[in-house]
Amino acid sequence: MATHHHDTGYDELFSHPEFVQQLIEGFAPAEIAGLMGFTTPSFPSGVIGNPS
Repeated sequence: MATHHHDTGYDELFSHPEFVQQLIEGFAPAEIAGLMGFTTPSFPSGVIGNPS
C-alpha cells in the first residue's frame, strides 16, 4: 500500500495511544467512549490502514 504525505499526520496522531484515549474520552459521549477498549488496540479486518 502506498503511503501518501497526508497520511503522516494520522500516523503521528495515532502513534500516541494515550493522546487518542484522551481525545475520545474528552469529545465522544460517555456511552461511546465507554465502549472503547483502550488497553488492547486492534485493527478490524478490511479497514484501510490495517497493518495485517
